Amino acid sequence: MLFRICLLLAITVMTVGLSAVSLHGTADAADCTETVTYLTEASPEWDAYRARLNADVAGLEAFWADTYPQEWGGTFTTPCVYEYVPAEVPFQQTCGLTPELATSNAFYCIPEHVVMWDGPTFFQPLYTELGDAALTFIVAHEFGHAAQFLSGDLPTRSVNRELQADCFAGAYLQYAEQQGVITEDDYHEIVVTVAALGQSRIGSTWFTRTHGTSVQREAAMAVGYQNGVAGCEVDFETLYGIREVVQDGELRDAVEDVVEDAPIRDAIEQGTIVPPERPRPGPRR
Repeated sequence: MLFRICLLLAITVMTVGLSAVSLHGTADAADCTETVTYLTEASPEWDAYRARLNADVAGLEAFWADTYPQEWGGTFTTPCVYEYVPAEVPFQQTCGLTPELATSNAFYCIPEHVVMWDGPTFFQPLYTELGDAALTFIVAHEFGHAAQFLSGDLPTRSVNRELQADCFAGAYLQYAEQQGVITEDDYHEIVVTVAALGQSRIGSTWFTRTHGTSVQREAAMAVGYQNGVAGCEVDFETLYGIREVVQDGELRDAVEDVVEDAPIRDAIEQGTIVPPERPRPGPRR
């Protein structure tokens, strides 16, 4: 089952956050009336799925409404949120999308100031196979891109932009736990999701992986969880590098220390910032 999850998540690595780092515009006040606008049809058994996503978006809105002024001043404008069917993905022209690009994907689009995801071939299968907390992390990552753009405080390199969004997501998870939305049992779902996202090489190379390795992404999320948004002003990319190694005749991932004094590296090795692995819950039907 983990292989199926990795394969599904591998597809999305190509463009998660792509619009947030490649397009430029201004974010007008979000013109949306629903917490999440569902452009998909769903039978009653998906009510719990939608309720959880609505709760995630409402929680992120409350989190950033409180956190954003403390960090940057001003007001956080909540993005509109859409679940779509790939063949009918909205904002194709302004967001630079095609149905192919939108399939099995989730992203933040700057010109429209929207967070969107593919329901039928991405979020709904993830929910069934892994659980609702996996979706929480992805939505929080995309809201992190919205905060980056609104603040104008974007890291220069794409990897650091993506890892900072992971860090912001970790800060939200700590808040969500306090609010009772996330429980300790949810963390295993999230760690599996982050690991699968980091393992994918689609859309990147060994040296230009745009979203970071599993180690980098788990570290970034954990740093945000422990230190909040203020702790996310970190050059994550310099703490870990990626190199090709040949082991048993195959190319394998290898974490290469590129800074001798790397507090995140040390904390991971000591097991102090990675949430403990917990029993994985059964599939949610």
